[in-house]
Amino acid sequence: MGQKSKQGSFTIEASLLMPFIVFVLITLIYMGFYFHDKTLLQTAVNDVSIKQAKALKYTEVDITTGAVNFQTINDRNLYWRWTNLNTEPQNEKAYLIERLHTKLFQVNPEAITINTRVEKNLISHYVVVECVAPFNTPFNFIPMLLNKGQPLRITAQSKAMMPDHQEFVRTIDLMQYAIDNLAFLEGMNNAYQEALNTIESHLQ
Repeated sequence: MGQKSKQGSFTIEASLLMPFIVFVLITLIYMGFYFHDKTLLQTAVNDVSIKQAKALKYTEVDITTGAVNFQTINDRNLYWRWTNLNTEPQNEKAYLIERLHTKLFQVNPEAITINTRVEKNLISHYVVVECVAPFNTPFNFIPMLLNKGQPLRITAQSKAMMPDHQEFVRTIDLMQYAIDNLAFLEGMNNAYQEALNTIESHLQ
């Protein structure tokens, strides 16, 4: 009787423990899928930001092939960056879909949301690319365990500088001309030279 009681106790404990073990194993598997898809998406977003920066610099460029329309470069004015920054949207999502097709485990490339913006400062322009993708699972308990019941999403962000050394040199030359030729700016020359030296040392 005692032996049967022990066997029955083990059976009850196993029946209570096995679902928990199964839940943990499934959760770990989908965590692996999550980090796999996030890594691929981040890599693709990094590539998109670099290509988009090139597209904005050269005004007209195919984001997929990298082909540049140099005629538009020849036709633009000297300080075109001040007046005509290309903000024409590139087909970033189509490029992402093509790059990630059949490579993601749980993320549907068609459901990816992509946003691009340009950040500016005195020296450079930066392209910031942000992506959000829903991470779908067939089990409701996975979002409960990993995200407090909220839908799981993968986010990726990348920032790339638009390398435009020619425009930087022209801008510095224009500022130097103004300081050298306008009397009321003469007192600012020393401060300007110090700031210029700081910028040059930072870029090196």
